[in-house]
Amino acid sequence: MSNGDTVRTIYESFGRGDVQGILDCLHPDVEWERWEEGNSLQDAGYPPMQQRKGHDGVLAFLSALQETIELPVFEVRGVFEDGDTVASRVRVRVRFRESGREVDDDEWHIWTFDDEGRVLTLRHLIDTKKQYDAWRGD
Repeated sequence: MSNGDTVRTIYESFGRGDVQGILDCLHPDVEWERWEEGNSLQDAGYPPMQQRKGHDGVLAFLSALQETIELPVFEVRGVFEDGDTVASRVRVRVRFRESGREVDDDEWHIWTFDDEGRVLTLRHLIDTKKQYDAWRGD
């Protein structure tokens, strides 16, 4: 299975709510949302964008996602593979539970892989201002 196929499998598992299917594709020490120079949503305390590590960290991400937002639209528009890196373009509609606000966003997800085809890192590239404003209700 190619790294791009693994990303597709993760998205399919996410869509079915198959958490174990997601974890099976990840390195045990996977790094989730590690930003060396900071991320404005991370700095603001936005729960889904917090830096996490390992399978427990991914479980905490999924829990924070479920508590913070709904995703009425999650559409993978492309998966692009180059060696150990995969970039995927995803269209989302995010409904923030606390504020009730909704935003449409074009996200990029950047995945890196080890030599065994397991995910080492994931970063979400999103419109941080748009999502921050909706999360805070501005």
